[in-house]
Amino acid sequence: MSNAWLRGTASVMLFALLVCACRPMPSVSPTTSVLPKVTELPPEPTLEPIFPLNTKVLTEETIRQLVSISPEGTFTFAQTTPQLQTLAPEDIIVGDVSPTAPYGFLRKVVAVSQVEGQVVVQTEQATLEEAIEQASIEFSRTLSPAEVTEAWQKEGVHLVYTGPGK
Repeated sequence: MSNAWLRGTASVMLFALLVCACRPMPSVSPTTSVLPKVTELPPEPTLEPIFPLNTKVLTEETIRQLVSISPEGTFTFAQTTPQLQTLAPEDIIVGDVSPTAPYGFLRKVVAVSQVEGQVVVQTEQATLEEAIEQASIEFSRTLSPAEVTEAWQKEGVHLVYTGPGK
């Protein structure tokens, strides 16, 4: 190889390096997204929900009988229902939004008793793992870069970027 060829090649490489190194950096503000574009994964198959036998989704009939919920988790029902007659300690009760439970509930039964014709169910907090054996759950919320302080994924969880420029 000739010295002229080596000098020419080195000059081109030096020029390319200078051009790339001298480009201005993009400005980043707390509202500017700098997240990399993520390749969208094919949708996972939807899993049919499977509930353990001790998970009881309370019916509208039962929820209508709900009179009060104490801060300690004691549920008082005006009268019994066929569903309330089957409750036992360790059952998980799930209730939809209602006037008495504006956020719904997920509780574990500790004790069931009858007091003056009312059904009193003492409960403690239950977890989703106790209430559901298998299910598909979707959740969507837009986060600003300022809200993301750390990111990690659990096996089987896929993060999909759906912002501008996708």
